[in-house]
Amino acid sequence: MIDHLFRLRRVIVSIMIILVSASLYWRLMLWFQQSYMKSGYSQLHHLLMGVTITLLVLITLYIAGRCSKENLKWREHRSFRTKLSSFITGFLIWLIPATFGVTLCITLGWSNVSILNTPISDMLLGAGLLMISVFLIEALPEELIFRGFVFKLLQSILPLWWSVVMIQTVLFSLFAWVIGALYSSEQIQFIPGFALILGYLRAVSGTVWVAIGFHTAIMTFAQFLGPIHGYVWIEGMKALQFTAFVLFPSALGGIFLSFIYPKPDWKGDMP
Repeated sequence: MIDHLFRLRRVIVSIMIILVSASLYWRLMLWFQQSYMKSGYSQLHHLLMGVTITLLVLITLYIAGRCSKENLKWREHRSFRTKLSSFITGFLIWLIPATFGVTLCITLGWSNVSILNTPISDMLLGAGLLMISVFLIEALPEELIFRGFVFKLLQSILPLWWSVVMIQTVLFSLFAWVIGALYSSEQIQFIPGFALILGYLRAVSGTVWVAIGFHTAIMTFAQFLGPIHGYVWIEGMKALQFTAFVLFPSALGGIFLSFIYPKPDWKGDMP
């Protein structure tokens, strides 16, 4: 009993240190952007912020792992090829159903997408840089923290379904609120569900890299289609976001994962 309490305390302290540190990193980047990048959106600034965030998070997770053997358990000892394959799987799990969803929305007249007067080469270059920036500033660091470090430590003291359904979803939503990401009613509705989806992908696949791929895909395309980049004009964006970006990838992606990965033990340890 005493050993369990000490273990519980170590897990809680480790998670709180990581979450507080991560919140400070993102708030610092936001302050820096508001204070010194007042000329509007810049892909270069976005990319540099991503590099900075990723380096800070990797250093923090490395130090946390060195401070306690228990914190080392979150690391995945997989080859680069396996991680890349899992990342691509997660990316396609979102992209293929989302493409079907976009086609359906346009066909039924729920949405309309018009490409603005931008050269294709510029759009492809912009999409590539945006994907790298999203990977560095959002997908990689956030997933390593929440579906990597936090998720695995929670699973050491809780059943898998508690880690997925309750705790990591609440912690991710709280983190989003602290860094200012819950700025609208749409975000308040989206963030908890997004955390639940990512946690489910992590639990079923047994690897954080599927969640990283999914996260990279959805946020890259969501931002690419936004007005700040000026590549496309969209009518009926809400229908597109709900149907193509969330509903179809969540439903079809979950079904697809159940075929290629073994069924997890929701009441016990995760792989």
